[in-house]
Amino acid sequence: MTHRILNTLVVAVLLLTAIPVSAQLPSTQRGVGLTQGDKIDISDMYFGAAGTYPVGAELTPSILNSYAGCKVVGIRFAVSQNISNSRIFLYVVENNTIGEPVISQKVRNATAGWNEIYFNNNNSYDIRGDETLLLGYDYVETDAMVAAGTGAMCTAGTDAGAGFLAYGNFGSGEAWYSLGDYGNLCVQLIVDITSLPSQDIDFTYLFFGNKYKKHGEIIDFFSMYSSVGREKVGTYSLAYQIDQRPATIVQFADTLSGSESWEVEFPVPDDLSIGEHTFRVFVNSIDNQTPQAVANDTLESKFYVYANPLQRQQHYFEQYVHYQSPYVPYVSAEIDALAKTTTDVAFVNVSAAGTPLAVPEAAAYESLYAYTYPSFTIDRYYYPGEAHIAFDINDYVLIFPGLAAEAVRELVYEANLNPAFATVNIEPHYDSDTRQLTLHCTGTTSPDALPIFGDLAITLMLTEDNVQGMQAVYNEATQRTTWDNTYKHNHVLRQILTASAGDRLILNGNTFAVDYTVTLPTAWKPEDMHAVAFLTRYATDIALDEDDALEMDITNCNSIALHDCVTSGIVDTTSASANAVPVAYYSIDGQRVTTPSRGIYIVRYSDGQTRKIAIP
Repeated sequence: MTHRILNTLVVAVLLLTAIPVSAQLPSTQRGVGLTQGDKIDISDMYFGAAGTYPVGAELTPSILNSYAGCKVVGIRFAVSQNISNSRIFLYVVENNTIGEPVISQKVRNATAGWNEIYFNNNNSYDIRGDETLLLGYDYVETDAMVAAGTGAMCTAGTDAGAGFLAYGNFGSGEAWYSLGDYGNLCVQLIVDITSLPSQDIDFTYLFFGNKYKKHGEIIDFFSMYSSVGREKVGTYSLAYQIDQRPATIVQFADTLSGSESWEVEFPVPDDLSIGEHTFRVFVNSIDNQTPQAVANDTLESKFYVYANPLQRQQHYFEQYVHYQSPYVPYVSAEIDALAKTTTDVAFVNVSAAGTPLAVPEAAAYESLYAYTYPSFTIDRYYYPGEAHIAFDINDYVLIFPGLAAEAVRELVYEANLNPAFATVNIEPHYDSDTRQLTLHCTGTTSPDALPIFGDLAITLMLTEDNVQGMQAVYNEATQRTTWDNTYKHNHVLRQILTASAGDRLILNGNTFAVDYTVTLPTAWKPEDMHAVAFLTRYATDIALDEDDALEMDITNCNSIALHDCVTSGIVDTTSASANAVPVAYYSIDGQRVTTPSRGIYIVRYSDGQTRKIAIP
């Protein structure tokens, strides 16, 4: 079964008063989920069509790691009226996919209120703490419910996303869909907590905002923490700290039995050095004693102090596409239109591995960023609080035309707040006889680049427009998906000229210059192509984990259309200023020559112009 989280699904909702029920869990057990205790904010939710719908919620390691070593002995869920022939289930989610259920158990009758369903035959599941679990129940909607305009599903809070999932075919095949804007589904694990310490506090969430900070800029961090021991916590103190500087300790006198939030504002200290720093929050004391269980007492976030930003040239838009996805034409149509009206974004479409237009070296990008098709990143930058680096807007495009382009514009606006620490320029040289293309890349770096990034890397790509190929398309008239064998794909990634993770830049002071030469295949149309270059942190291997990927955002990007140099054979074949001198010679096949002899050469002059000359 494929675990695919989509972003929107409209369901009918009827708001009623929350059911005043109490859990009957013993003191050795706790309900663990995205909802707290017995709270119900919305009840009587329904789909409006009779049937059986698996519904549930996804619990990530940030919640489960506080219960590592504990046993799940059952599942509890709330409904607002009796449902029969239901089922509880528990899945482990791995690589966005779920296989066979860990637990699947029938529920003959669930009554109005919270239902505690214990696993049969003393079955249990041991929580590792590093896994993701999908738990839930089968919601059974009857014809009578549809006729009455009322259902039985209950939610709490205002969260969306993975806190309320439904399995079925809601427009894009059978998959798990996310129901937005209705809160978290009232479903929890029943966890045996006898192995937990008597008192314990865990931090479960830290939001630090943009990781690039200037001196004096206000840091506004937001955190969540929970009492996860067997007993309530009386007085306690929390602390925050930058690097190994003295920590700021805050005392709390209120009893803690569930989850609370903590938010503080303070300026970036003026004496912090330019470069990388670590901010952390931690539990300092519980009832005036040093905590005994400290496994999850601390959360950290890296940030970077800067002072000398450079001009942003372009932002890098990377979209992950699949020819079998009927959403691709909807999103791509908007992106293609946007590309014609904007000059501050470079567009690249990466085709899924194993598909006709795939570039094998790009499979590493896909494994790091793509979790559905299409999805995209801006500068590969991670926006704090998001579940992924990439964004998925597939379903919105069908409901809100223009949303894809608007989302990109908004994210580009946000990305403009990120400083650049290097620039990159591309100068193309093309020989139509040999189809040799040479790209001369130059740039400068800020004094902040080394302390923030360490070594920089350049990634250089070629893309092509108007590439004909197969594509699934949705026919709105027939409401069916068909194949278009003449579909025109744009911004298609054709080749990566550097290593997939980029080539390490060798600086000469604060500048660099590097050349790349390639022979274009005859099937490619260079007049429809672009060269795209971007700069990021250097990594020896693109096989990064998700935490590494958070630090691989792109500090600057630039692109150039090859049309002008292709149609003329060279960027400029006729002119160089009167007092310009040659600074570089290239053979006709694009190779740089240090001591030219007799022959025809492409010469780059000190004024930036290039022409073809013959040395007798």
